[in-house]
Amino acid sequence: MSEYVQKNLKGNLFKNIKKESETQPDYTGSAKVNEVDYAMSAWINEGKNGKYLSVSFTSMAELQAKGIGQVKEAVGANVMPEDDIPF
Repeated sequence: MSEYVQKNLKGNLFKNIKKESETQPDYTGSAKVNEVDYAMSAWINEGKNGKYLSVSFTSMAELQAKGIGQVKEAVGANVMPEDDIPF
């Protein structure tokens, strides 16, 4: 079975089955715009004209950088500096 390749100017949203709070998105997915990959989040909202979807996009590169930063921050206090390595 081949791996799915996102086409430019296309995206997919799926129901967020792991939603635990109202601030988390109702739907999540991905899209590709101008050959840049994005994570998508969508919330169902109610306005004066009825229900609508509010959608946000975050570049995958930004998410990856944020994730790496969070990991470094979380383990930073527990990592021994290279100068303290005894060999």
